Amino acid sequence: EELKQIKDEEPTDGTYKVDQKAGLIYVYASSFSTYAITYGSTYSSSSAGGSEELPIVIAATTNGKVTTSTTTPKAGEKVTVTITPDIGFAVDAVTATDAKGNTVPVTKNADGTYSFTQPDSAVTVKATFKAQSDDASCKKDSTCPLSAFTDLTPTQWYHDGIHYCLENSLMNGVGNGKFNPNGTTSRAMIVTILYRMEKTPAVTEANPFDDVEGGKWYTDAVIWAAANKIVDGYGNGKFGPDDNITREQLAAILFRYAKFKSIDVSVGQDTNILSFEDIGSWSSWSVEALQWAVGAQIMNGKNGKLVPKGDASRAEAATMIQRFCENTAK
Repeated sequence: EELKQIKDEEPTDGTYKVDQKAGLIYVYASSFSTYAITYGSTYSSSSAGGSEELPIVIAATTNGKVTTSTTTPKAGEKVTVTITPDIGFAVDAVTATDAKGNTVPVTKNADGTYSFTQPDSAVTVKATFKAQSDDASCKKDSTCPLSAFTDLTPTQWYHDGIHYCLENSLMNGVGNGKFNPNGTTSRAMIVTILYRMEKTPAVTEANPFDDVEGGKWYTDAVIWAAANKIVDGYGNGKFGPDDNITREQLAAILFRYAKFKSIDVSVGQDTNILSFEDIGSWSSWSVEALQWAVGAQIMNGKNGKLVPKGDASRAEAATMIQRFCENTAK
């Protein structure tokens, strides 16, 4: 028997009610019965211009709640996703996929919400949660390691990344009680962080770069990284240890480090980065690494842009390293 949707009247046997906000369908039955529920397209064209309203499906989840600013946005519209973890849990990952299963880039905003630009397709939003770690449950007060620096605010977006790097001795301050979160990060510093993560193994290989002097604080780290194909320099024997590292360079180094660690990087094969507003602004050699970094939730966009050739700040570098260590290398 065909089910009849009820709205205001009392439910009777064989009727159903839809709670669109919660993503639930209630079927009423006075006894055990078999019902078939089918789904049809909810696309609707507006009278002005014929643009379609494209439905958002929120995947079932546990340990938290997911809501969106709209349930039927139009293509090109910005959608804000609000995640509310249950007590004792934190957000693990937030992903969005289009009707064909392609990844839609999701950006984490400074206020803790997430956002994406609606493609010309329905979108499924999925959030996963994890039990809070010591870093995630930090009180963000005077007991937080960030409080030791006058230019850091523990409640800012960079807290988790910098907290992790400070507690694991991967990054230090720059002197005079400052961390300089908006300052740039050198190529040598990033390689040295990875070298520390590997417990500074002995280096026996020859130095392949003529601009990396012997006896520097980063010398062994750069030689180690080159020997393990984590870096290959600019060519012509140059590495540029003091150069500011760009976001695409950082993604590429982490990508190669992941492969060195035999970590599965296949998520990049299904990740589409063409939805960012600055499409094509990246270098051709960095595409595979950027797809992986976005797909693995290590790199997010900035106001809808990927900014691949922009310098990676110390706060951004700390955050990407923390996400790599806690979400990818675990």
